[in-house]
Amino acid sequence: MDVIKEEMDDDEKKTGFVIEKGNYNEYIDKISILINDEEKRQEMGNEEYKFVKNNFTWKVAVKEFVSVINEKHV
Repeated sequence: MDVIKEEMDDDEKKTGFVIEKGNYNEYIDKISILINDEEKRQEMGNEEYKFVKNNFTWKVAVKEFVSVINEKHV
């Protein structure tokens, strides 16, 4: 699990939490943070929106597709 935490970049850390599988207390702690901290919820929601918009649009998908096609034909 530490490997995943270390490999997450700063943008990914802004959009969510990494919780160890089966660690229900940690899950409860993170949910409690979101329930009790409206500013944190808003910040994470806004960052997730930006992340999805920048990484999962048709424009990005087409750009990646064209890149793969170009690599295969070189």
